[in-house]
Amino acid sequence: MRHLKLATAADGFATLLLDNADESMNLVSDAFIAEMMEVTARIAADDSIKGVILTSAKPAFMGGADLKQLVLGYDTLTLKDAYAFSQQASAMHRAMETSGKPWVAVINGLALGGGFELALACHYRILVDDPKAVVGLPEVTVGLLPGSGGTQRLIRIAGIKAGTELLLSGRAVKGAEALRLGIVDALVPANELDAAARAWLATGPGVDRRDAVLHRHRRHRQIRRRVRPSGAEIRSALRPVRLAARPRGKRAGVLLIGESRPCAA
Repeated sequence: MRHLKLATAADGFATLLLDNADESMNLVSDAFIAEMMEVTARIAADDSIKGVILTSAKPAFMGGADLKQLVLGYDTLTLKDAYAFSQQASAMHRAMETSGKPWVAVINGLALGGGFELALACHYRILVDDPKAVVGLPEVTVGLLPGSGGTQRLIRIAGIKAGTELLLSGRAVKGAEALRLGIVDALVPANELDAAARAWLATGPGVDRRDAVLHRHRRHRQIRRRVRPSGAEIRSALRPVRLAARPRGKRAGVLLIGESRPCAA
């Protein structure tokens, strides 16, 4: 594998390193997805692997999609091809969370876009305690929405009000707030990340093969109600959301939070 490194240990907890061979940042590409699908199948089939620590060999955990691939394919990709690419990333995340093995994301730096979607597909998330380490789904800032499960997992983990605000603002979230919102489970100094991951895996967390979020809610009953918000909660969350149309501006047609101006006709 060119972009991933898998190392096993005597305790049964494997470490999967993200290490893009072609770029200084880990990015989501066809090659990365293919390798992730291959290694996830190996992990699922290997009885000696009891859990997985997913982290990065680079200063950042992972950025989003490889924009060069998207730009180059703009005039050549068919609708069918574009849909297939989106489904590949979704299938990769589903393979991880339904592998029957607990996955812990050790987020050693920023995790944005597809990088944070990768972390959300894990059963537990540990973020380094560093002001430069942020998480989020900024796709809306370039006129997109998360395409491989982020719209579902983020809202079901953080709740519909907080999740909707994060999706529609695209803002990055620092450690303390991420911990408060529940989108990361622990905030840990850099020199304690691996130990914290192994300590969690050593508790023998059972995983729900159907869904990483179901696993989380099963273990944390107090937030279970967030999975099915009431109509009142949905209306409350969407109340501050307005569509702003700026035909000559860079942000034309982007969903903004807290703006009350009516849409242009």
